[in-house]
Amino acid sequence: METPLQPVTTEKQRLIGVGALLSQSWNIFQKNFGLLIGVIAPGLIVAVVTGLLYFLNNALVGALASFVTVIVSIWVAVALLYAVYERDHINVSEALKKGGRRFFSYLWISLLSGFVVLGGFILLIIPGIILSIWFSLGLYVLVAEDRRGMNALLRSKQLVQGYWWPVFWRFLAIGLVGVGIMLPFIIAGFLLDNVENLAAVGLFQVLQGVASLLFSAFTIIFGFLLYENIKQVKGAAVAAEPDQGQRTKFILLGILGLLAIPLMMLLLFVFILSGVLGYL
Repeated sequence: METPLQPVTTEKQRLIGVGALLSQSWNIFQKNFGLLIGVIAPGLIVAVVTGLLYFLNNALVGALASFVTVIVSIWVAVALLYAVYERDHINVSEALKKGGRRFFSYLWISLLSGFVVLGGFILLIIPGIILSIWFSLGLYVLVAEDRRGMNALLRSKQLVQGYWWPVFWRFLAIGLVGVGIMLPFIIAGFLLDNVENLAAVGLFQVLQGVASLLFSAFTIIFGFLLYENIKQVKGAAVAAEPDQGQRTKFILLGILGLLAIPLMMLLLFVFILSGVLGYL
């Protein structure tokens, strides 16, 4: 009598745990600290200069400093991605050069993702949360696979598919770590809000900027390890090109998110104006 064939089952492989991810990220952070410090040096310089400019107490200078801070922060963020991805064979100068070359690609992916996710949030919030996790690996795809714009976002979705919850919990974990690290600075900021000692406020801004940049480097390491782990676990399942059929749907969501921004500003203006007229 023949033994009936047993159905073949394939158990989905698990991603590396949060604790192991944090531990490996910390090891890489320590090992490559010199490289990371060199890459974030422009951001540190801007943080120091911005702290010193606080003494001028000039609105125009403050606005200009904020603009420069945003530009340099984006540049440093892209350079950090390359520094982490190519950590064994890249130096500070090369990382900063590559960061400059991919500045606008990084900015476009960030804006595109933001608009699409905002469009998802308009559709009763939940779609926005789902989309934010689907697209969470887009910037790592940009650096590791040189995919840009919607192609990077579609590739991110392809990687995350089937592992949405594990990815969600891991990014939530690193977010909570960030809250724990930055919470003292948030509390100190409230306490210093009415302090007239400009030196103390300026020093606080410098320290806050340094802490934020260092944690950004750590977060990028964490994200890259997660990206590499998903690619390893899924293997051939992500070898094919991502489904391009969803492109139009996501573009329409992005347009919805883009249109929502001026609409929200208009509603805010009307709300403020009605409040002022009601007061008068």
